Amino acid sequence: MPILKNLGAMLVLAFVLSIGSVGWPGGEGNVGQVKEISARQLFDMMSSSTYLAIVDISTPGEYDEGHIKGSLMGDMGLIRARPEQYLDSLGIKKSDTIVLTCETGRKSYRVAAILLRTGYQNVYNLAGGKIDWARSGYDLVAGDRKK
Repeated sequence: MPILKNLGAMLVLAFVLSIGSVGWPGGEGNVGQVKEISARQLFDMMSSSTYLAIVDISTPGEYDEGHIKGSLMGDMGLIRARPEQYLDSLGIKKSDTIVLTCETGRKSYRVAAILLRTGYQNVYNLAGGKIDWARSGYDLVAGDRKK
């Protein structure tokens, strides 16, 4: 009987873990939804003449420690509660290309999914966040807070 108990517990654990992956990069429920871009792709987008809004949803302290030059400091709570009104207050329109970032890319991934559900279409998440941006050899700037 202990084997059956352990088997049942393992099946429950496997089920919980599989549900937990939905909504995260690589989760089964995300195929074709949030588009992730690499640091190089973002750098190339920034070099083009297309208007690009980079929204950093790191904490204010993390933003001040280092952010991508030209990025706006975003408020994750306001984006979640009132995405259209909040982005409009930042001067971002639904037709704009929006790249979301944070330290690791996980929080920004969730915010990108919210924006897609709200009707924004040109939304990207910086895969690996600012950590991968810096690892790829691109600079972060400190201070210079923009809201």
